[in-house]
Amino acid sequence: MRRISLIFLCLFSVALAGQTATIEYEATILTLDGKGRSGITALHFTQDKAIYLHPDWPAKSVYGPGDPVPSYYIRGDVEKMPVYTNLAERKQVFKVTNGARGDNYFILTEPVAEITWDVTGKEKAIGDLKTYEARGIYGNRHYTAWFTPEIPLPFGPHRLGGLPGMILEAASDDGMVKYTFLSYAKDPGKETLIVPPSNGEAIDMEELEKRVIAQLLKVEAMSNSEYTATQSPEPSDLTIEKDKWTIIRDYKAKRGY
Repeated sequence: MRRISLIFLCLFSVALAGQTATIEYEATILTLDGKGRSGITALHFTQDKAIYLHPDWPAKSVYGPGDPVPSYYIRGDVEKMPVYTNLAERKQVFKVTNGARGDNYFILTEPVAEITWDVTGKEKAIGDLKTYEARGIYGNRHYTAWFTPEIPLPFGPHRLGGLPGMILEAASDDGMVKYTFLSYAKDPGKETLIVPPSNGEAIDMEELEKRVIAQLLKVEAMSNSEYTATQSPEPSDLTIEKDKWTIIRDYKAKRGY
C-alpha cells in the first residue's frame, strides 16, 4: 500500500483555475450533535480554498419533540455551520459550541487536519468519476474514503482531506460518520461564500479551556453540605472528532476527583 501524508500542498493547473465548483454530499452523522450535521451538505471550492456548509442548518435554534426532555437541540446559525479551509495559509476555521453560552459560538482556527492515508489500490466509479480507496484515521475514528484524481485537489467533507484528489465518499468504521456523493458541478459565482466564519467569538483553545473550567468552578461553588454540584465530562461521541472535548475530564483527573 502507498502511504500519503495529509500535507499535500501542490496546487494543480486545472480547468477549475479562477472558478468555483460544488460537490454535494448526503451526510449521516450519529454523534450527539449530529442532527444538524446530517442531510444534504455542500463543499464549495477553488484551487486553494474551500468551505463546507450545511444548507439546511436552521438560522434560529430548534428543539426536537420530547416531553419533558427534547429529543435533540440544534443551535441556530445563520452561517450554516461552516468549515473553512485555506491551503495557502494551512489553516481551517470552524465553529464550536463547547463552553459558549446561550446561542453563541466560539470560532476556532487550527492547522489543516493531519491525516496519514494508506491508498489500498481498490477502485470504483462514483457517478462519472473514477475513484480510489484510502484508509486513514481522523478524530480517533478509522475511515474508508474514496477520492478522485480527476478533481486533483486535496479537499473533502468536514475537515477530511489531504489526498491527491477530491474525497467523494467517506465513512467511519464505527458507523457514526458517513458522507455519500450526490453531485459535482462547476458553480460560478460562489466565490463570496468561501470566507471564514465571522458570526461568533474568535478564540484559541487555551482561552476556551479557561472558560470551560471557570464555568465548572462556578457550578461547583453552589455545592453545600447536603449536595454536590458539578458538571459531567463531555461525552466521547459529542462531535465528529471523538474525544475532542476532554477539558472537564482532564481537569477533574488532575485534581483526583
